[in-house]
Amino acid sequence: MNRAMFFLLAVLAMPAHLTLAQASTGESDLSPDGKAQKSVDNRNAAGNVAHGVIVEQIEKNSEAEKAGLQPGDVLLHWVRGDAQGDIESPFDLAGVETEQAPRGTVTLKGLRGTEKQSWAMGGDRWKVMARPQLAESLLLIYEEGRELEKAAKATAAAERWRAAAIEARSDPRPWLSSWFLLQAAELSAAKQQWKEADATYAEAIEQAKQSGPEIKAQLLRAWAAICYQRSEWTSAEKYYRESIAENRKLSDESLGIARSLNELGLIAGILGDLAQAGKYHQQALDIRQKLAPGSLDVARSLNNVGNIIYTRGELAQAEKYYQQALDIRQKLAPGSLDVARNRSWECRPRPRRFGAGGEILPAGPGH
Repeated sequence: MNRAMFFLLAVLAMPAHLTLAQASTGESDLSPDGKAQKSVDNRNAAGNVAHGVIVEQIEKNSEAEKAGLQPGDVLLHWVRGDAQGDIESPFDLAGVETEQAPRGTVTLKGLRGTEKQSWAMGGDRWKVMARPQLAESLLLIYEEGRELEKAAKATAAAERWRAAAIEARSDPRPWLSSWFLLQAAELSAAKQQWKEADATYAEAIEQAKQSGPEIKAQLLRAWAAICYQRSEWTSAEKYYRESIAENRKLSDESLGIARSLNELGLIAGILGDLAQAGKYHQQALDIRQKLAPGSLDVARSLNNVGNIIYTRGELAQAEKYYQQALDIRQKLAPGSLDVARNRSWECRPRPRRFGAGGEILPAGPGH
């Protein structure tokens, strides 16, 4: 299998990234922005900025839309079985989606207006964009940036959010400055302003030093995803590795680590190192089967391991992995595009066989 063919398989296998990297294409089918929080966010009795995050946009046909989330909803808390926690930042929401959703239904609790509300979120990609509660001065700058973005003035919008990031350094929430910088970085990346995007991602990560390993890991994964999308494999590999290192400060195994290992496997495959790609994908699969058995994440890893086996010409063994992935997807996401992709494996051309030095070997029996 040549590099172009493997790249196609990698793109098909590559999961959609968190909303931390949603802006990569510059296009979206997101619903219109809600206007419920126009002038100033909710405040508690002491006059401080209230807790939770505010939903801004959701993608059509996403888990968020299926659950009934709407722009303007305020998310405060999450529950999955005996596990639970508060949602204080968009990073918390992204972390819950990555670490909890594959393990079972997550119930988000919050407010719609003044009414308490809850939403049951499934295990596929949530595709929800949320922002923090903001003090009036920061909210004004943030909304100015959004208006500039809508007016196709991306550079000016990014500058407003960089200004907000500077002001946010005095906020008691240490992650807020990084969050504003992330908005600027994603917008620059969406407009293919790579120099500005890279500089802003780097600044966001630098600001996140006081925010803890989980937030730093998310930012590194977001930057790696942008590098992946523009085929800068060395940089993407570097940032995925650094993301894993941050995650391992909290736990030797996590679904965030598995996600980064999965992406490293795709990169290794594209670069032609199929042996290393197989190792990465197997490591990701082992973690996912341990922490979230029977999940869509497991199906993705099964499919990726199957792809590696397929390139070696072991079609019967590859079929076993594809079938396991298909069984999971038919159960959890019937009718999805991923199900169609799994069913199409029989239509793929038989792979070429390669020797240790990369030479093409003669076709064996049945090839």
